[in-house]
Amino acid sequence: MKKTLLAIMLAGTAFASQAGTLVSQGTEASANLTLTKPIVVNNTIQLVKGVYSGTLTAWTPLATGIVGASDGQSHDYAVTFPDDIYAESSTSADAVISGDNNPDHKLKVSLTTLEQDPPSAASEEIGGKRYMMLKNIGTGGAYRVVSHMKEQVVEPDSYTIRTQAYIYAE
Repeated sequence: MKKTLLAIMLAGTAFASQAGTLVSQGTEASANLTLTKPIVVNNTIQLVKGVYSGTLTAWTPLATGIVGASDGQSHDYAVTFPDDIYAESSTSADAVISGDNNPDHKLKVSLTTLEQDPPSAASEEIGGKRYMMLKNIGTGGAYRVVSHMKEQVVEPDSYTIRTQAYIYAE
């Protein structure tokens, strides 16, 4: 046991005597890491009053959305519909919303800015999905959810309108 302990100590000493030597002056590097709060996108929807079941003409306003950011700065925003209601389109951000009481009841909708008509005028494709774009918006930018570009007959039901908003950078 004593011989083993002595051998271990000698081996450690041998390795210690083989250690290298620093041959230059040291130099220091630094970087200043600044952590900030993440920006939260605010997105609210207010329904338009006086919309009834039956025949809806094209572009009937259904809701107004407001987007902004928690930092109070101007941003570009991209607004779309969640994937579960999103409808493929080559020209605008569209969705098909099922009735809450009867999923066979359908409401076809599109997104547009308050100034743009038709909806395709403000639409852009990002990652294979259509978004309605709001450029250089300060504390609150508005958009509309409108009935789809063709007249449609809508059954009496409750239809939950949902959108998603993101800050967009080119």
